[in-house]
Amino acid sequence: MDNSLEISLNQKILTLTLNRPDRLNGFTETMSKSLLDQIIKASNDDTIRVIVLTGAGTIFSSGMDLDGLLADGFDAVDIYKILENLYNPLIRAMTACPKPIICGLNGIAAGGAASLVLACDIIVARRSARLVSAFSRIGLVPDCGGSWFYPHAFGPYRAKAFAMLEDEISAEEAHSYGVISRLSDDADFDEMLEKTATSMANASPLSMKLIKQSINAAATNDLSMQLDLERDFQDKAARAPDFREGVAAFREKRKAVFG
Repeated sequence: MDNSLEISLNQKILTLTLNRPDRLNGFTETMSKSLLDQIIKASNDDTIRVIVLTGAGTIFSSGMDLDGLLADGFDAVDIYKILENLYNPLIRAMTACPKPIICGLNGIAAGGAASLVLACDIIVARRSARLVSAFSRIGLVPDCGGSWFYPHAFGPYRAKAFAMLEDEISAEEAHSYGVISRLSDDADFDEMLEKTATSMANASPLSMKLIKQSINAAATNDLSMQLDLERDFQDKAARAPDFREGVAAFREKRKAVFG
């Protein structure tokens, strides 16, 4: 039985742990398919409010497992097919998922794994963690959305340096750019990750869904389009039970309990 992706569900929080620490949590086809399958299932499961994606041990992931990829030689590798059928659908599923996805950045994330981190909605990181592009050192280019995520996260010039010069971006540096939401000393990382996930799991699921969709849309919408989207989403939210519960809790000076 393959256990390269560890899956656990607790208190409405689905935790997906990349579990190949002996191989630096490098991605295999099986791991990637399992991750895609879990994201799609969680998108349609009302019992799941939040998804946490992290890595086993002291590294998030080194990206694609090159040894496994090249096991049958260079001529047997079809990168186009791998990206089209596996990794691109994974990134699309993550960004389209109505549930917030929290990255527990427990260590280095390199190559496509750095893109996977940036595809998440919230990043909670150990202070010792860092992001590495790593593509140019082996003659490749960013994939898994890297060429889109890098400039949106870091700005175009810093993104080019990150990708071309193999600059590493430390967790502290990424936090200063506003990319990492919560930065923790290594000893406090698990507690902070759990606290963040629990807070989001107890929030209004409709609010979380619409906030994610509206902010994602802002990357391509102009202001007028975004105003129309906000109008429609706010109207939808205001007609839902979560709004009534939120207002009642505010007036009664208690914590809201969303269904």
